[in-house]
Amino acid sequence: MVKRIIFTVLLIIVGISSFYIGLKPFGPILAWQDNSRTETQTESKTGKSIQKSLTEKSEQILTVWAALRSVYGAVNVLQSAEARVVFVAVEPLESLSPFDKTLNRISNLFLFAYGVLVFEKILLSIFISIAFFILIPICVIVSISAIWKNKNAVSQPNSKGTFPAHRIAIAAVLISLVIVFSLPVSLGVSTLLEEKILSDNVNNLVFSMGESEKAALKMENELRGLRRIGVTITEYILTAKNISNAAIKDTINYLMFFMLSNILIPALAFFGLYKITKYSVKMIF
Repeated sequence: MVKRIIFTVLLIIVGISSFYIGLKPFGPILAWQDNSRTETQTESKTGKSIQKSLTEKSEQILTVWAALRSVYGAVNVLQSAEARVVFVAVEPLESLSPFDKTLNRISNLFLFAYGVLVFEKILLSIFISIAFFILIPICVIVSISAIWKNKNAVSQPNSKGTFPAHRIAIAAVLISLVIVFSLPVSLGVSTLLEEKILSDNVNNLVFSMGESEKAALKMENELRGLRRIGVTITEYILTAKNISNAAIKDTINYLMFFMLSNILIPALAFFGLYKITKYSVKMIF
């Protein structure tokens, strides 16, 4: 009875503490919040926050997406030139249609990638409140209920279907910690992977897309000038194909890195934490 009361009190303290931490986050928990003021205060101690990394990644995606749309726009200008320019062969212009469709589909994928980052930012912002105000208290209540339902746990700790109170309390604390850190750790592993391992590859792709954007804008400006003077533009078809090929290659590689670092790695990290927690709870009991 005494042990059950002691561990019940300890679990109640854990539950009350979760509310307090949720109301007044501190340390690394503060850095998870989407707040520029707190980021500035904690960045020197905790490094770049996950929220800031996600914000920078979303800005990078928009930069690459804008470059892709510039290439897509230049191809459209070239395709629409056939009605206004003399000596234009229609069939070569039609050969640009596959590039036009591919660029448009990849553009939609970038919007999906941006949506994933926005979802992660929002989820991370509200996850603290959900964890401390809902998930941990529920875990505490279930654990206290389990302690008091197992009336024979103290007198007969090895009896079938009974669990010692201290083991229930330890499992509850372990599960609570995993709940709190699961999402930040999963996204943190993703951020660390990209910043320490994939950063050079990703930055090279972003730079290459910037060069493709410059070439596309130059071609588009020249094409608009050719419309005014009525000069043939068939020589620009090969240029458009080369720019499109480069843009398609770079954006596909960029999306592959994105899927690896922002979708696959967090999912694997989250699944790994789940498996480790499940195994640890089994070892406790």
